[in-house]
Amino acid sequence: MLKAAGASPADSSHPVEAEIRQCLEAWIKAVGAGTPRPITALYAPDAVLLATFDPKPLLTPAEREIYFINFKSRKGLKAVLDECHIQMLGDDAAMANGLYTFRYVDEDGGKTHVKARFTFVYERQPDGEWVIVAHHSSQAPAANGNAPTALA
Repeated sequence: MLKAAGASPADSSHPVEAEIRQCLEAWIKAVGAGTPRPITALYAPDAVLLATFDPKPLLTPAEREIYFINFKSRKGLKAVLDECHIQMLGDDAAMANGLYTFRYVDEDGGKTHVKARFTFVYERQPDGEWVIVAHHSSQAPAANGNAPTALA
């Protein structure tokens, strides 16, 4: 969770956009940390996580922690932010959408890159901290595949 910051970079059209970008960067940094606790601390207790590598919604802090323990078991796991778009949903809510890449070493020692899409919904708490209230992440389709097909 991050306290609201007052400064805004020149490329932000709304002061809160810089705060949301900081929140997203904190999540990216936490993914590269040694334990899942820094990641789970960024979520509201009742947040909904639709995770990249889990088939069901994760609705409780315990479910999210187990997911991130398993997620962090990937050797050398890092997340790299590729693209981000921030939308304000009011003074105390915002959404970040975009693309990130998960990089890790697979069981055979090979480097693996998983490109994924994300949506984070953030809500400012009464104490000024921003928390994730909803997070959807899914593996991105291949650039040359999954083209729509005509119906007969």
